[in-house]
Amino acid sequence: MTEQDKIRLAEWAGFTVATDKRCGWHYELTKRLPNWMQPDAKDWWEFVRKLPDFPHDLNACFRWLVPKLDSWTLAKHKDEQGFYDECKASVLLNGKSSPTTYAKDPAEALCQAVLKLVKKTSK
Repeated sequence: MTEQDKIRLAEWAGFTVATDKRCGWHYELTKRLPNWMQPDAKDWWEFVRKLPDFPHDLNACFRWLVPKLDSWTLAKHKDEQGFYDECKASVLLNGKSSPTTYAKDPAEALCQAVLKLVKKTSK
């Protein structure tokens, strides 16, 4: 999953780039990066420097992504020999469903499903 995909998920979840001059930017190794406002932030000082790592943090997925969905499934997937080797996920929003996605990490499978749905609905 690319950095742009992570930003797209965060924006879909309601994160916005901080626009207040007091908290808009920070620097990491001479690189200027934006600060972000969480969806539930009430004032300018409630910014975060980094977005949640959705593809690797299932807690972040359940805090910010899942509540926006109408329905979702996340399960272990068996291979041909009957071993559980991957997770599979699919999501539903406003009557539109994502294709089933597969990944080793359950958070990544869920993120891929949400991202496919976001891309599908934005067309």
